[in-house]
Formats: sequence, C-alpha cells, structure tokens
Amino acid sequence: MKHHYGHWDTTAVGEFDPAQFFGFIYTIEERDTGRLYVGKKQLRFKRKKTKKDKSRTKDSDWRDYTSSSVLVNDLIAERGKDAFAFRIVRLCSGRCELGYTELEECFARDVLRATLPDGTRRYFNGTIGYKNYAGLATQTTSTRCLLRGESPSKPLKPGRKRLSVLDCLTVG
Repeated sequence: MKHHYGHWDTTAVGEFDPAQFFGFIYTIEERDTGRLYVGKKQLRFKRKKTKKDKSRTKDSDWRDYTSSSVLVNDLIAERGKDAFAFRIVRLCSGRCELGYTELEECFARDVLRATLPDGTRRYFNGTIGYKNYAGLATQTTSTRCLLRGESPSKPLKPGRKRLSVLDCLTVG
C-alpha cells in the first residue's frame, strides 16, 4: 500500500505505515543556508471514547505540520515551503521513545553549539527538552578559560588569546 506523507521526505526511513508508529523525529533544512531545526511529531493522539466515535486514537496534522518553532514557521511563511527540506529521520513506536530519541538526536548533533563555517549557528533550536540553555556557549567558553588557568573576565596573560564561542568546538 502506498502512503501519502505530505511534504515529508522519507528517504532516511523508507516507506512506512503511519498506523504502526507513534511519531517521528524530523529535520527542517533551510536549503540556501544549510541551517536546520530538529524536532519531534506525534502521528496520532489518544482520546476518550464518545458515543458517536468509539475510536481511541485520532490522526494528528503531521502531513501538513511544519514546526513548533515560531522562528522556523515565520521563515516558512516568509519564504515558502519550497525553500525548506522537510525530512523524517527516525520513527518511534511510543511516547517515551519519541521524547528520548529527540533529546538523543539534539545532543548528538550538538544543536545548541554547532556552527556553520561563517560562524552562524547551524541549528535554529534554542532549547533541548523544554530546557533553555541560552547561556551554554558563553558558559562553555568560561569553563575552557578556567581550565586553561585564565579568568574569563580578567586580562589575559601575555601571548594568550581570549576564546570565542567558535573555539569551544576546537579546544580540547
């Protein structure tokens, strides 16, 4: 049976029956910049039975869904869906697996610190798992400075340079 996946590219997972899975992990890539967003989406929702409808599940809007990110949705509205690649990268069979796999994917990709060659953040994600890590890049730089025996807020020793956010990715 051929399934309709909306605007989602399923190359990474192949053809699948949406009724067999609970949700998926996805990426949205801005084609001209290479910037990405990583997220999760449920394929269906559980609900209470009613006299009219005895079904316990209802399909979600996943075929038309874009993102939970306001920034990404604003960019899609401004530039159009064709400017973005929507990819399903992993399938999950339950709620716990879906939540865990999203976190795993975000940490594996280092979505809060990864940068493009020009220094722009590679990912649009600003949080992981409902936690705001807005100061992560600055705090990582501070920690690396302290480990090198330097104070991040005091003058540097002669011949040393201050670490930048980009240096966080290269300094061991």
